[in-house]
Amino acid sequence: MLKFKWFQKPFRPRDIAISSDNTYYSLDNNNNQVVVNDENEHVIRYFGKKELKDPLDIGISPVDGTVYVTDMGGHCVRVYTRYGKYLRSFGSQGKGQGQFDLPWGVAISSTGMVFVADNLNMRIQVFDADDQYLCSFDCQSGDGKMRCPRGIAIDDQYVYVTTDTSSSLLKFESSGKFVCRIDSDSDGLDCPTGIALTDDVPCRVVVADTNNHCIKVFVQ
Repeated sequence: MLKFKWFQKPFRPRDIAISSDNTYYSLDNNNNQVVVNDENEHVIRYFGKKELKDPLDIGISPVDGTVYVTDMGGHCVRVYTRYGKYLRSFGSQGKGQGQFDLPWGVAISSTGMVFVADNLNMRIQVFDADDQYLCSFDCQSGDGKMRCPRGIAIDDQYVYVTTDTSSSLLKFESSGKFVCRIDSDSDGLDCPTGIALTDDVPCRVVVADTNNHCIKVFVQ
């Protein structure tokens, strides 16, 4: 169990990502920073305290190990090297292209494209590896209606999204075309948040079902 007595406030992890070399990157919400440790719980470094205001989600690029953190307090996505050097941020508060209203989940594709769940704007925004806006998708009808997206996970073909107010698990093509709703009303998801994919083919979709206090696994 990780405990850090030298931090100003108790360690309060909000999200975690694991790099290709099996290093753990945890978001410490109480101290507004990223904590990096190995699988034996040894702390390697921590960073982001100078920039982060209220971090929500973290993703690591499979291309070069770049670390992306959604910062609710800064209305942006902050970008760091794997060693914790601050590179840049992109986004601002608003409803326009490249702007955010409560940026939540973030995921990076095998080609370096960055997908961000823009929660209160009820859409997913897509950026290239240079942080340039490419497109967004915000299905607003039928089973694919996207209301307050939170968690996001991607594979080489599809984007998987958990939504808050409609409490559903949605699947889209990377272009934004709605494919299907994976869960059903009888599954009883209640405020699903974090989401991850297994390496199976087809993959299993693992969801943190927050208000039901459990993890649920869906097979496509």
